[in-house]
Amino acid sequence: MRGPKILVFAGSIRTASFNAKLAALATKELALLNVEVTRISLADFPLPIYDGDTEAQSGPPQNAVKLKRLFGIHHGVFIASPEYNASVTPLLKNTLDWISRVREAPEPPLAAYKRRVFALGAASNGTYGGYRSLIALRHVLELGCGALVLPDQIAVREAATAFDGLDNLRDEASEPAADRARQSRRCGASVCVTERTRERHVAETTAANVKRWIMAKGYWLAQVDVSDAEAYKAYAAAIQDVLRKFGGRYVVRAGRSETMEGKARSRLVTIEFKDYETALGCYRSPEYGRVRKLREHCAQADVVVVEGYDGAQP
Repeated sequence: MRGPKILVFAGSIRTASFNAKLAALATKELALLNVEVTRISLADFPLPIYDGDTEAQSGPPQNAVKLKRLFGIHHGVFIASPEYNASVTPLLKNTLDWISRVREAPEPPLAAYKRRVFALGAASNGTYGGYRSLIALRHVLELGCGALVLPDQIAVREAATAFDGLDNLRDEASEPAADRARQSRRCGASVCVTERTRERHVAETTAANVKRWIMAKGYWLAQVDVSDAEAYKAYAAAIQDVLRKFGGRYVVRAGRSETMEGKARSRLVTIEFKDYETALGCYRSPEYGRVRKLREHCAQADVVVVEGYDGAQP
């Protein structure tokens, strides 16, 4: 299975930014998970303050177009968001606003925020770890841009002392249990890590959830001619346990059809799995091998296992 491509950046360009450190750390841990990761700095994409008159006269700036295209070629985006006055930084908000205004035909509005997953993190010197900025950023992405934002997020508190000399996060296991309990209460819906180091949590949460939400599905495409309907019912019943084990679900099951070109068998079936490897694994499994023997005596079938498509759409 192809690994996800994830874009990483911080909403700060300040020298020695805690969130730049968090973004760098997420990049390193994602790379260790064999994710294709791209880290950028918003300093390389300067943008004017958003102004509708400017947009009307000359369109979105070229750097907004470049950022929008970067979003478009990645499956997921991880943003490390500083907290300014209980919200996101002006830099980050302005960047997201300009990207939202880029529309290249024939794309729908807000295309940069669709068909990909966003993951959020924050580092702050305060006791809440930038948690309020995460709430504000989630509001902007979900309600303003219609993006899919993972429920898991990371908030690093007391950031001035949270990083070690190599800019890794200190192992939380070394903190007193009372401190960990206080942190868990503060984080609310945020996922706070106790048993694993926090940077590993950032990477694993982002990579795993991107795969779960948007990586290409796998399918069985089957055409069947049934010669013994009663015997075929036994096959149809027996396959249910196999599909449950592998997470398969019917998306086409002998519905109405009309052959427009070529030849097709009388019964068309499509079964969806979470990815191509799972679809192959189910077909090759001993469990399905036993069930398939029931079908071989009552039907003729053409079966193809195929990977779905998760790229750009018209």
